[in-house]
Amino acid sequence: MKKTSRILSILIAVAMICSALFVLVACQTKTFTVTYQNWEGEQIGTEVVENNGFASGKVTGYALNGSIYTLDGKVFPLDTPITADISLKGHFTVTTSWLNDTGNYTWRVAPSVIPSNWNLHTYQSNEATYILDYTSDTLYTFDYDETGEAFQIVPSMAADYPVDVSAEYAERFGYDANETGKAYKITLKDNLRYDNGEIINAHSFETSAKNLLNPLAANSRASELYKTGDLKILGAENYLKQGRTTIEDITNGSGLGSGDYAGWFTQDDIDPDDGLSTSIAEANIPDAVANTIVFNLENCYIGTWAKTKYSSYVDTYGLSTFIVSMLFGLDDVISVDGVDALENKTLAEIIADESLTATLDVLLNAWCTDPDEPAGYFTIVTDWEDNFSWSDVGFFAADDYELVVVLRDPMEDDFYLKYNLSTNFFLVNNTLYESCASTSSGVYTNDYATSIAKYSGYGPYMLSEYHAENGFKLVRNPYWHGYFEDELEGQYQTTAIQYTVVTDEEIRKQMFLQGQLEGFGLRAEDMAEYGSSKYVYFDDSESTWFIALNPDLENLTEVQALAAPVTAGNTVIKTPLAITEFRQALSFSLNRQLMCDTLWPTRGPAKSALASLIVYDPEEGLSYRATEEGKDAILDFWALTDQVGEGKTYATKDDAIASITGYDPAGAKELFITAYNKANELGLIPQGDNWEMQICIGESEWTATTNKMFDFFNTNWTQAVVGTPWEGHLVFTKSGTLGDGWSDALRDGEIDIFPGCGWGGSVFDPYSMLNCFVRDDLAYDTFTDKNNISLDIELDLDGTGTKVYRASLQKWLGDCIMGDDIQAVVLDADGNATAETVTINAGLSADTSLRLKVLSACEAAVLKIYNMLPMMNDRTASLKCMRINYKTEEYILGLGRGGLQYYTYTMTDEEFATYVQQQGGTLDYSVTE
Repeated sequence: MKKTSRILSILIAVAMICSALFVLVACQTKTFTVTYQNWEGEQIGTEVVENNGFASGKVTGYALNGSIYTLDGKVFPLDTPITADISLKGHFTVTTSWLNDTGNYTWRVAPSVIPSNWNLHTYQSNEATYILDYTSDTLYTFDYDETGEAFQIVPSMAADYPVDVSAEYAERFGYDANETGKAYKITLKDNLRYDNGEIINAHSFETSAKNLLNPLAANSRASELYKTGDLKILGAENYLKQGRTTIEDITNGSGLGSGDYAGWFTQDDIDPDDGLSTSIAEANIPDAVANTIVFNLENCYIGTWAKTKYSSYVDTYGLSTFIVSMLFGLDDVISVDGVDALENKTLAEIIADESLTATLDVLLNAWCTDPDEPAGYFTIVTDWEDNFSWSDVGFFAADDYELVVVLRDPMEDDFYLKYNLSTNFFLVNNTLYESCASTSSGVYTNDYATSIAKYSGYGPYMLSEYHAENGFKLVRNPYWHGYFEDELEGQYQTTAIQYTVVTDEEIRKQMFLQGQLEGFGLRAEDMAEYGSSKYVYFDDSESTWFIALNPDLENLTEVQALAAPVTAGNTVIKTPLAITEFRQALSFSLNRQLMCDTLWPTRGPAKSALASLIVYDPEEGLSYRATEEGKDAILDFWALTDQVGEGKTYATKDDAIASITGYDPAGAKELFITAYNKANELGLIPQGDNWEMQICIGESEWTATTNKMFDFFNTNWTQAVVGTPWEGHLVFTKSGTLGDGWSDALRDGEIDIFPGCGWGGSVFDPYSMLNCFVRDDLAYDTFTDKNNISLDIELDLDGTGTKVYRASLQKWLGDCIMGDDIQAVVLDADGNATAETVTINAGLSADTSLRLKVLSACEAAVLKIYNMLPMMNDRTASLKCMRINYKTEEYILGLGRGGLQYYTYTMTDEEFATYVQQQGGTLDYSVTE
C-alpha cells in the first residue's frame, strides 16, 4: 500500500520482542498444530511446532513469509526443522502469502545521516522517516486508480471507507443530533499485527492516542490531534492541558483591543501631547471583562513586545525595571514595586484600589496613542478543567475493530476527509512504548524507538539491524496484512532495504557504478557525462529549500560572547543578524541562479515559500501557484505589485514573476549600509577596526558539495559587502558536523545560518504546509514571536465590499487558516483600528476564495520576516539502477512513479552481482539509447 507523504500523517516503528512473548513467559512452553492454507483457503499441509511466537515453514510450491521467534529473541530461518514438544497443545492457522519468489532483492541506499530517534510522538528531523516510512501503515493510502494514470485513496489498515455516525454520538458529546460530519466510524481489518505478532485493533489506536496526549509527556506531536490540519479530535486539547493554566494576550498579538476589549476610551480621551487624559477608573469597561482579564507583564502584548525588541536589556535589568526606568523613564513617578503590585490582578481589582489605579494610569499615559491600546497590558487566563475524563475525548474503540473519531469541527465526507484519515493516528506498540517510559521528579522521559529492542512497527518491512554510526537494515514483516491480500499480488518484490551511511559523495557514486546502490543523485560535475543518460530521471517536488537564520538578539548576544575570532585580536559580533535589513541584504545579494548553476544545475531559484507542485484543488488538480492569489503573494514579497498593469513595467503578473531572480546587488548594498547604521545606533558595532561580523554556517555533514556550498556563500557575501562599512569585517565559519541533530542546533540558536532546510509533504494541502512556519514543533525559527507580528488582510466577508482586518500572523496562520475562529480588528479608511471586530474562520469549510486570500497574505508575511530565505526549488536529477523497473515512466501526482511498492527487479542480488563482474566491475550509465 503506497504511503502518503504528509506532514500530518507520518508513520511508526518496531521491536523484535513483543508483548505476546512476554505473556508466554508467564505460562509454560506451548506447541501448536499449524495449518497451512493457500490463497483460496484450501489446506495444503500441517505441522506441529514449538511456538514461542509465530510459526513458519515451507510447503511444496509455496513459501510462508515468516520466522519463529523464541523467548530469548532468537530467530530461526524459514526452513529450519522444529522439534515438537506436545506437552501442551493448541491450534493456530497460518495463511500463506503470494510471495512465491524466494530470490533476494535488496533496495540499497547510502544517506550521509541516519536517525537516532524515530519515535512518532516526538521526532522532528526527516531522517526519522527513513525507518518510519516502511515500518508503519495508515488507515487509508494513495494508490493508482483503475486507469493507472491517476491516484485514488483506498483503505489500507481500514477494512472500508469511513461511515458517518454523527447522530449516534450526539447526546454523549453534546452536539446537535441533526449535525452531520461530526463523527465517523472506521472499521479495521481483523488481521492487523505488529511485527512481533501482537494483535492490532481499535483499542491499540485508542491507547496510542492517549499516550500521545499524556499531559506529563508534553509530546511535540500532540497538537496534531487538535490544532494542526483540518481533522481535529473533540476534547483532545482539554485532555492534554487538563489541570494547567494558560495565559494569552487579549489583543491577539496586534497590540490593540477588539470587541469587548476595545472602546474603553474615545479619541477625545487622548491628548496628542500628554497621552491619556482620563483615568482607567472612568473608562467604559463591561463588568464581565473587568473581572476576567488580568494584568500580566510577562505575557501581555507590551511585555512580549519589549522582550522581543529589547531582549538583551530586559535580560539584564528585568522586565519591570526596563519598562519603568528605561522604556518610559517613569522611575521618578512610579516604582518598580508599584508595577509589580499590578501583576496578576484583574482589571476590576485594580480599579477598586486607588494606588493600583494610579500606577496603571501612569503606564497607560506613557503608552497609549490609540484609544484601544490599554488592552495591551492585559491577558486572559484559562484554567483548564482538572481530571478531564478520557471518555470525553472523541477518539475511542467502539468495539475491537471499530474505531470512532468525533470531530470538533464537522468535515464533509469527501476527498479531504479521506486525505486527513490517511494517517495512523500515531499508532505505537503500546506495551513496548509504556515499558520505555519513566518519570523522575515529575519529569517524563521515553526512549521508545531508539533501538531494535525498543521499537515495534506494523508496516510492510521491519527493522532487523541498526548500527547508530553505520546504517540499518529492514526486511519484510511477516505479519503485515498486505502480504496476504490478492490486490497486492506481484507488488513489494523488494525483500530488504539496506541503509549504509556514506559521507563521501565520490564513494557513493562509485558504489552506484559498481552495482552496490539502486540510485544516485547527480551533482553538477556529473551532468555532462550523465545528464542525457537513458537512466536519468528529472523530478519536481512539493518542497522548497530555504536558508534558515537565527534572528534573536538575546541568543546572538550569548553566542557571540563565546565565539573565538577568525583573526586573532578581533572582537566577534553576531547581533546585527537580528536587524531585518541585514537579513534582507543577505537575501538580495545572493546570486541564486549562479548558485544553482554551480552546485545544483537541475534546480532553479526559489521565488516563494510554496512550490509550484502544490495543489489547492485535488479534485481538479489545480496548482496554488497558478491562482491569482498565489501570484499576488510572490509579487507582494518582491515588491512588484504596483509595477504590473497597462503602461507599467510588466504587462501581466506572469511577466513580473518571470523577471524575478532574487538578485539585486545594488539594492543589497543600500540595505547593508542601512543595517550598519542601525547596528551602530544600537551600540552593536565595537569602536575601532579590530572586529569581525562572524556568521556560523551549519551543516549536517560536510561533504564535497556542502564544502563547495560554503565556499560559494563565503565568496558571494564577502564580495557583496565591498564598498559598505562591512567590507573586511564579514567572515564566515563552519559548524561541526551536526548529524541528525542539525534541526535542534538551529532551533536552539547554536548556529547562525543553515542552508538547505524545509518541509516535505502536504502536496494537496498548501494550508498545512505554510502552517509549518508558525508551528512550535516544526518551525525552524523558534525565537521570533509570531504573535508580535501584525498582519492586515483585505477581505470581502459578506459580499458588501472589502474591508481591512488586523490580527497577528500567529492567529491568521496558526489558527484561522487551520479552522479556528479568530477575532480580527476592522481598520478604517486611514488604516487605523476601530472598535469593530469580526469573527473569521478560513478553515476547510470556508469559501475557497477566502482561504486563498488569507493563505496568500500569510505566505508573503512569513517571507517578509526574512528568517527563512527562499533558496531554490527541489528539482532533482537521479540515475536509476539498470536492474530496476518503475511502475510508470510518467510522474503521477501523489504517486510519483510508483515507489518501492511497485518497483520490480530484472535480476536478484546474486544475479546482478554476477552481471556487474561480467561488465568489468563498473557499469556504463552514460548510454543514451
